[in-house]
Amino acid sequence: MQNSVQEAIVSCVFIMVILYLLVVSIVLTFVRSFHISVGPLHFKARFRARKSYVSMPMKNNPKIRKAYIRYLIISALTALSIVGQLIVMQIGYPVEAAVVGCTLYGLEWWSAKAVYLLRDYWEKHDAKAAGLTLASKEVFKIRMTLYKSTIIGTTIMTLSFMIYMLNFGVYF
Repeated sequence: MQNSVQEAIVSCVFIMVILYLLVVSIVLTFVRSFHISVGPLHFKARFRARKSYVSMPMKNNPKIRKAYIRYLIISALTALSIVGQLIVMQIGYPVEAAVVGCTLYGLEWWSAKAVYLLRDYWEKHDAKAAGLTLASKEVFKIRMTLYKSTIIGTTIMTLSFMIYMLNFGVYF
């Protein structure tokens, strides 16, 4: 009886976190850091605007360049580790996979300062010259809160899957 209740709780937490991440991912696609004055289907113009939003600060400031490169590398490793954790946990190392995953989530939280550095650069320089209009500070705060809540959500997902694997998986 106790095992089935524990299994149901852990499974519900895991599914609720996945649903939360899905909803937040959809919301984050519509909450932008900057706006441009072209239509939604002008993909080349949007790509050029995104490129100038990132590349101009990186050309002019080595601190932003290093922070943004770290951010990209850590984000890529974190994305790969989500799938890798599931595989490693099923092989029989759930604690080790969770430690590596949670460490990467902490590094991703820390590396998100690159986004703040980009925003600070554009607040101090003329964004209209690059064809951009920055979103308001409140929208930026909401965007970063949602982004960081996804990091917390993936941490909870990793820990709940580790608990599930320890109690009902390879060691059961």
